[in-house]
Amino acid sequence: MRAFAYFNLVRLFGDVPLRITEIKSPAEVNIARSPAAQAYAQIIDDLKDAVTKLPPVYSGSGTGNEKGRPTRWAALTMLADVYLTQKNYGEAKAAAAQVITQSGLSLNTKYADNFAAKGGAENGPESLFEVQFSNGGSSSGTTPFGNPYSYIMGPVTESNGGAVSLAAYRPTDNDDVTNEPGFKGGLIQEYETGDLRRDVNFTQGRNGVGLQNWLTSKHHVPNTGAAGQANFPIYRLAEVFLLYAEATNEASLLDAQGLEYINRLRRRAFGLPLTTPVAALDIVSGLTQAQYRDLIRSERRKELALENHRWFDLLRYGFDYANTVLKVNQKRDAFTKDKFLFPIAKIELINNPLLTQNSGY
Repeated sequence: MRAFAYFNLVRLFGDVPLRITEIKSPAEVNIARSPAAQAYAQIIDDLKDAVTKLPPVYSGSGTGNEKGRPTRWAALTMLADVYLTQKNYGEAKAAAAQVITQSGLSLNTKYADNFAAKGGAENGPESLFEVQFSNGGSSSGTTPFGNPYSYIMGPVTESNGGAVSLAAYRPTDNDDVTNEPGFKGGLIQEYETGDLRRDVNFTQGRNGVGLQNWLTSKHHVPNTGAAGQANFPIYRLAEVFLLYAEATNEASLLDAQGLEYINRLRRRAFGLPLTTPVAALDIVSGLTQAQYRDLIRSERRKELALENHRWFDLLRYGFDYANTVLKVNQKRDAFTKDKFLFPIAKIELINNPLLTQNSGY
């Protein structure tokens, strides 16, 4: 879990205070930021240690053996993710291959089953690690992965006749987004006709905007007061397929096995048998590295939509998607490379004088 926490921290903030020893006195509380490379080295050491010590599976019976705890395969998947982030493609491919061939996991035949809250779908055959909805206690105040008050945008009016509130919009960002290239070039439009993943990830509502965000079947929206029961996926086998494919293609060229993994995800997306080739749907062999790169990135975006991967993916790709792909950011606030890292919270800088702020803030 320390590796999991630091992997998120180092990608969000860069250099971070790296604490790996017990605090024994008040004088040891505040420490300065360590280089990101040092944090990554510790993350890799922790994950390698976890791979050797964690069990391959939990039975679900008894304290300390509950389903949902990270397993050996979850640690190995995260290790593959770390290696890919560092562009260590050989190690990333090897770790992903080990999970695929040795974990005993398999894809759900239905994409939607990965996010079902009932019927025994949680911690299912595809799941590697997911945040558990509840371990006792009350569900009051939680919400399903989706927001009944946000809709895919049509004209900016409410169907009850009232004007939509502008409180959720910045004065410099109040144009009708449905008329912009970015809306028509976004994720929803990227799904092909017949791709069932679109209707799992997004639900069409009435015209108008209830809140300032998208309606999604996977994402928690605070302050609705509704009850929900779904776990949130951190890693699942589909991502390991994508990690393997990306690592293989970036190292040299997508191999036949990686191509098959991508095509299995595509077949499932259209409700077809996973291992039966479909000439009209399958990605073919013989493409260039750049062509495969675009296809892998597109499949990753559609398969893992709203599962907390997209920002980290864009950082790994190393380009400004809005400006280089969509070319739609001309009227928005400028986004420069120093914004790849988040600012250190002011309260943290006050509490720990040894910390320094990230550039650009």
